[in-house]
Amino acid sequence: MFENKVCRGHMPLRIAVGITILVLLLAGGAEAATITVNASGGGDYTKIQDAVNAASPGDTILVNSNTYYENVNVNKQLTLRGVDTGSGKPVVDAGRSGNAIKLSADGVTIYGFTATNSSGGWFGILLEYSSNNIVTNNNVSNNRGGGIYGIWSSNNAVTNNTANNNSAGIGFESSDNNIILSNNVDNNRGAGIWLYNTGNSTIINNTANNSSYVGSIYLFGASNSTISNNTANNNNGSGIYIESDSNSTITYNDANNNNVTGIYLLGATNGTITYNDANNNSNYGIYFFGSKAKISYNIANNNRECGISLMIASNSDNSNNIADNNSYCGIYLLDVSNSTITDNDANNNNVIGIDMERASNNTITNNNANNNSNIGIYLWDSNNNTLNRNIAYYNDQYGIKVGYTSKNNSIYNNFFNNTNNFYFEGVSSKNTWNTTIIASTNIIGGPYLGGNFWANPSATGFSQTCIDAEWDGICDSPYVLDGYNTDYLPLSMNFTSTGRVHNINKGTNYTTIQTATGDASPGDEIHVDSGTYRENVNVTKQLILRGMDTGSGKPVVDAGRSSDAITLSADGITLDGFNATNASSWYAGIMVTSNNNTLNRNDISKNNYGINLYYSRNNTVNGNNASANGVGIVLYSSGNSTLKGNIITNNSYSVYLYSSSDNNTFYDNIFNSTFNLGLSGMNNNTWNTTKIASANIIGGSYLAGNFWAHPDGTGFSQTCMDSNIDGICDSGYMLSTGNEDYLPLAIPTGYINGSVKYNNTGITGAVIATNTGAATTTDSSGFYSLQLPAGTYQLIATREPEYYSNSSIAGTVIIGTTVIAQDINLIKKPAGNITGIVSLV
Repeated sequence: MFENKVCRGHMPLRIAVGITILVLLLAGGAEAATITVNASGGGDYTKIQDAVNAASPGDTILVNSNTYYENVNVNKQLTLRGVDTGSGKPVVDAGRSGNAIKLSADGVTIYGFTATNSSGGWFGILLEYSSNNIVTNNNVSNNRGGGIYGIWSSNNAVTNNTANNNSAGIGFESSDNNIILSNNVDNNRGAGIWLYNTGNSTIINNTANNSSYVGSIYLFGASNSTISNNTANNNNGSGIYIESDSNSTITYNDANNNNVTGIYLLGATNGTITYNDANNNSNYGIYFFGSKAKISYNIANNNRECGISLMIASNSDNSNNIADNNSYCGIYLLDVSNSTITDNDANNNNVIGIDMERASNNTITNNNANNNSNIGIYLWDSNNNTLNRNIAYYNDQYGIKVGYTSKNNSIYNNFFNNTNNFYFEGVSSKNTWNTTIIASTNIIGGPYLGGNFWANPSATGFSQTCIDAEWDGICDSPYVLDGYNTDYLPLSMNFTSTGRVHNINKGTNYTTIQTATGDASPGDEIHVDSGTYRENVNVTKQLILRGMDTGSGKPVVDAGRSSDAITLSADGITLDGFNATNASSWYAGIMVTSNNNTLNRNDISKNNYGINLYYSRNNTVNGNNASANGVGIVLYSSGNSTLKGNIITNNSYSVYLYSSSDNNTFYDNIFNSTFNLGLSGMNNNTWNTTKIASANIIGGSYLAGNFWAHPDGTGFSQTCMDSNIDGICDSGYMLSTGNEDYLPLAIPTGYINGSVKYNNTGITGAVIATNTGAATTTDSSGFYSLQLPAGTYQLIATREPEYYSNSSIAGTVIIGTTVIAQDINLIKKPAGNITGIVSLV
């Protein structure tokens, strides 16, 4: 049976963001000045606008805590910085008349203000014909109009702001190349974040919840946008709503519990929708209407309609998604053509697993459509599709239902195991239920492709009882479904294997893993070839079992929702290189009830428990990948084991410790699940090794602790400080009493590289400093390089005394291990001669 490749490991995101800056300085001007504003007196000015009017381009205005009742218009290149002198950020109160702050010049920085009380149709902060600005760390809330809004304004960075309780949160119109990063935009009456007729926008790591608009993150007429790592939950409309869009990427977002749809695209082309969670929405999890979409590695469960819906779509790829437990269907295709639906799960839905209506010329392969309340796969008025290598079992009514003159479909090499495997609704039309006999491994491991495997839970299905005198895996007689539909080459369970399981010591070959282990002697080594093994393997002797990738991946042990996939019940077993999947409820992909075992390089997915160490000690669990399980790794009364180098992602829990599971050592693992650690009882364990100079699991320079992530990007390791940029968080991560990772891994650092120039010639010895205190000096060619953790950085370049300093570079954003290019130009100060007469007095 097929290997489903659903995997949702959220590794550090790598995005390079470039901002082009045009800086104009006037030769011969005075050096930048610092001006202070204090409404109570004691500063240079009592009003912000007076300070702006008096300032020269390049100056910095420091505004002390107070409330400033004015409408500020920044019409020159300045830095305005709010200074909390004890009573909070300075407040610019528009008095319900116009904007609180307006930017009408380029190269402005607005930092640390509260901008509030703008009138209807106006904004807390407005950018109009204003580009290359930084708007950061402001509170722009409680405006009758919008919070932050830019029109005809490009190359801006809007970061770390709060924009709540406005008519709308943060938006841009007719503007390109803007960054909206790490803002909180909740409880707005309109959209939280919106873009209208924009290009190349970046929306990353924002929270946009409880909006009343059609979409909390709303894009219309946008192109080449990146929407990543955002949270858009509990909105009255959809979480993310995109219309008339092209070439956008929507990835790693949470869009849950919305009153309409989680992620909604209408009239979109070339969209990439990957690694999102869209659960518990009132309509669909993900809805796409358009063409050329890639919808992959998403989770869309428990929605009131369907998990994933493609409507009037063409040339799209829908793969490796999980769409389970939805009120109607898992995956819905309406008027879809020339698309591929592969490697998806559509299980336990209240009506249908995969629903195809008026769908044509699509390829449906390697999907699971199991345990649905009515139908596994439904075709209605759907023609010329190919369905192969799908599994549809334990559906309450039918495995596959073909209705309303669906014809010319090719349906072969599928596994059906239902009380009623097929049903023809209305007028039956001719479909093809087998291919020609081809020498190739079929869905149940037989040597030939032919038709389908027709089983029944009571073991009385046609394929389970047919005669196969030649033992070629093909039944000797056809299976007549009705007068128009016959499977002429139904698969049989009887076939002679060439020997896919090999005992290396004895030189013997077997067709099943369990037979090979039963015939082996303690100490033997067994090699298992690629393929799917539908069995429950219990290893009762000290053996070495190695999965061998013979061309189609690791061998898959598929438990078929019955008990554990693999059980190690003898001491000293090595299990290396297997895929263990599909265990039944409360069972595990790999169950270990013995001691001194080694588990290496195994993939464990779609089980209640991935790996379960049960009353088990002194094991080594190394280099495994456990994803899409209820719990990645469980330890129950188990101790003295070492777990390292494992990737445990997209589970409900990464690790769960029960009943005094003590003295285990966890290090150099990636934990990235909804909850990374669950505890029941007293458990005392070690969560790091000593700091050793060696490459770690995320590409850093030291082995130490673990990488603690969360799918929404808020995990400890994703947000911790790493002041000496050694890849280790500055503080430990307290998990519970007796459980602390003293050396948690940090996100690898990135680089800002560039040159400092005058008239395209590099300047030697220029100093480049950041707002965080990091600094470096240019070399003989003018090149500099700063290694920094993820964040937004303000740069200042100086070369005294020959050049004016440049602090007008827009915020440079490092995400993950990116290398950012940022060149800086300096303006040379004018030179002249001083002449006079020196006389003796």
